[in-house]
Amino acid sequence: FFPDLSSAVKNAVILFSAFFFLGANLFALRRRTLRSLEMQENLHQLAHQMRNEHSQLLKKLTGKEKASPEDCLPIFF
Repeated sequence: FFPDLSSAVKNAVILFSAFFFLGANLFALRRRTLRSLEMQENLHQLAHQMRNEHSQLLKKLTGKEKASPEDCLPIFF
């Protein structure tokens, strides 16, 4: 690896490369963490929405013997 350069320059290049790759990996980790937290929040909101819809459906069906098709929850695709 560049035999004509001094050891100080070689060490500086290696150190710079190490810090560059560390910074790039930390940036990617931060981005993945933020994306994961956002996905977790979306799932949390969806769970609340499904719980509320389920509760409303149970209230509607309390007095009925048979459920009608319009009482069913919408299917999410």
